[in-house]
Amino acid sequence: MVHTGNGVLPEQMTTLIFDRRESRVTAVQGYDDLKPAERARMWIRFVHTGEQYGFLGSTLAGLASLAAAFLVYTGLALALRRYRDHLAKKRANTGAGV
Repeated sequence: MVHTGNGVLPEQMTTLIFDRRESRVTAVQGYDDLKPAERARMWIRFVHTGEQYGFLGSTLAGLASLAAAFLVYTGLALALRRYRDHLAKKRANTGAGV
């Protein structure tokens, strides 16, 4: 792929297809030559990383990453609390039978 811009906009990318046996370029595909699904995949890749919309996109991607980390933390905290409560209940049931 050849980037003719800043490397962020998929519209500014060109794909070169090489023939390795003859060591030459056999085809050149621009963004407009791609299938709609391929164009969508390229666009979504840059939206996913936050590069498509500049500072706002990067900020939203960072907030989404922070939210994901928060969900991991709360999930682990909930699991540890439930495990601690389970052990406490088990000890209480074991001690009551003596």
